Formats: sequence, structure tokens, C-alpha cells
Amino acid sequence: MTGARSCAVTQTWGDGEHRFRLGIGELEELDRLTGAGPEFLLSELEAGRGRARWPHHILRLGLIGGGMAPVEALALVRTYCDERPWLESKPPSVAVLMALLLGMPEDEADASGEGAAAAENATLADGSTSAPSSAPAS
Repeated sequence: MTGARSCAVTQTWGDGEHRFRLGIGELEELDRLTGAGPEFLLSELEAGRGRARWPHHILRLGLIGGGMAPVEALALVRTYCDERPWLESKPPSVAVLMALLLGMPEDEADASGEGAAAAENATLADGSTSAPSSAPAS
């Protein structure tokens, strides 16, 4: 279907190519764990103000939403996120959030690594590349 969009993105990360997707269940869990919505998480990560565990939660939940077993997702995130420099996990975290917020053309969502580049280079309706900030409720 031409013009169809997906909230999934496949990208090379860790030990190979993985499909990431944040469905409603994963999004609710991400909100519970971070106390923030996806637009706020994205804007803070892009501004260099991300919290220590945000990439861990985004990537783990994205892998689960993409179809990976929770135990396997946790093991990958522990190895390739928790045990590696923090900034290595920032680009895939941003790509997962961008796919959720803007969607990916379905042919790019399944292309190896291309979806991440498209998500990172996406432009919002107002011409910006950053989602609007929406701070979590206190």
C-alpha cells in the first residue's frame, strides 16, 4: 500500500539488525518508568538532557514491541546499552521515538538500517526536526 506508515523501525544495533516498535502497552510502560511522554523524552534526548536509564527503557521496550521475548530484550540491552558508553544508545533511542511519533514508510521501516536514518532526518510539519517539548506532569 503506497503511503502506508508504520511505527516500527529496523536498525543495526548491538549484535545485528533488530526490529523496534513501541505499541500502546510498551508506551504505557515507558511512561510509567520515566514519568514522561514520548515527545518530552525525544526533545530531552536531542537536547542532551536525557536521563541515565531512558535509552535502556526505550530500547528494551522497543525490542519487546518489535516481537522479541522480554528476557532476550533485557539481555541485549544489558550487554549493548548498560555496558557500553551512554552516547552509543542515544541514536537508536531517538530513532525508536521518531518512528513512534512520526511513523515510517512501511518499505523503509523494514529496510536494514534505512529506517533509522529516515527517522533521524525526519522533519516535522513546522519544519523543525525536534518534537515539541511537553514536560511530564508533577
